[in-house]
Amino acid sequence: WPIAERADDIPAGMVEWFDSIGVSLDEVYRGLPSITPLATEFLVESESGGSCVIRVVSSSFGSGSDWEREFFAEMTSGWSGYLDQLVKHLGGSVS
Repeated sequence: WPIAERADDIPAGMVEWFDSIGVSLDEVYRGLPSITPLATEFLVESESGGSCVIRVVSSSFGSGSDWEREFFAEMTSGWSGYLDQLVKHLGGSVS
């Protein structure tokens, strides 16, 4: 989890997100021992003609705190926007 050892060191954007879903930082730190491990893998494979295929695989197992489910839902919906911007930046297409 991209979270700091001390609440004062948590990135401002993450603090704002917790505030937006009504979760206090105290609740976050109480829930940390039950958090589901998360792994994200980026696979870049070259293709003919100077192109490539990028696959993003995020995996998690188990059931953690209630606020964790909100995080996963937002993370999943957020990937498409990031990848669309990457395609635009690289001048490619999505298949």
